[in-house]
Amino acid sequence: MELGLGIHGEGGVRRMKLLPAAETVAVMLNHMTDITSSTHFSLKSGDAVALAVNNLGGTSVLELYVVVKEAIAYLESRGVVVEQVYSGALITSLEMAGVSLTLLHLDDSRRRCLNQETAAPGWPRQSWLSSYSSPQPIPAPASTTYTRLSTETAACLSEGGEKAFRRALLHACRALSQCDQQLNDLDCRSGDGDCGSTIRRGAQAVIEAISSDRLPLDTPSQALIDIGHIAEDTMGGASGGLYSLLLSGAAQALVEDVSPKAWVHALKAGMETLSK
Repeated sequence: MELGLGIHGEGGVRRMKLLPAAETVAVMLNHMTDITSSTHFSLKSGDAVALAVNNLGGTSVLELYVVVKEAIAYLESRGVVVEQVYSGALITSLEMAGVSLTLLHLDDSRRRCLNQETAAPGWPRQSWLSSYSSPQPIPAPASTTYTRLSTETAACLSEGGEKAFRRALLHACRALSQCDQQLNDLDCRSGDGDCGSTIRRGAQAVIEAISSDRLPLDTPSQALIDIGHIAEDTMGGASGGLYSLLLSGAAQALVEDVSPKAWVHALKAGMETLSK
């Protein structure tokens, strides 16, 4: 990579091996603030600055935000107060891969100017104050509380119906687990190739829950809600959430009736929940 490359491809001040984002930011800012250079940016602990992280054209949004994070962290490690941050494609050179960093000392006049309303389409309309640069961790809840239906009001299966429900679930989960590679191959054509692996994780977790008698199979509405939570916890990504919505929607149709006709309505209810 090249340090100080010009916007029109002019040669920079140094070429070096590709570095991680944190080291790259440190190299850039150290060069900018090097007091041995007559054109250095004077920066000392306690200074209040605005930071602009510019996408030169070919940098992904994810990569850009990584640089933003590392730049803020580095400046704060030097005692600098980063009051406002701007990021985006401000000055680009076609699809040049890279970023540029700009620092501006802040005073009341500059703060007032930066925060004025503007109709310029390329100017980032939102800035972040320095108080947000060091977020405080939010403690995780001690436990997760899942929805529980009243067993006194929810419709239940007969003993034979419960056994049939168990067999159907186990058969479906085992079938899904066995065709994970086939599903992955299909997903490679239009996705990221992990559909089968994701479904297999959920199916195996349901099999484990059935084997350990953790699912109330005599009460299908509650069982579907619990399976939905299992899918959300074990499958991850969008798939877990979508299957959880499908199952929770289907569960509502089985609260009062568990006849074969109700199961048909349950599938329809689940699909309607997904489409909302």
